[in-house]
Amino acid sequence: MEKNELPTIPAISDELLSALDRRFPERCPDAETPDREIWMAAGKRHLVRFLLAEKARQDQQSMKGSVL
Repeated sequence: MEKNELPTIPAISDELLSALDRRFPERCPDAETPDREIWMAAGKRHLVRFLLAEKARQDQQSMKGSVL
């Protein structure tokens, strides 16, 4: 791997994404929610969004490979 190259992410299962999406749903915080909790929840959800996008990319790559 090159110095600036990012590591490859292993295949992501639909089951994992579904479980993470349920555990860390998109939602708005209450007015009483402490800032730190909001930032922690936002970080967790950001990771779920990243994995959803990565799964879509992997599926697209897989479809390209199966079309050949």
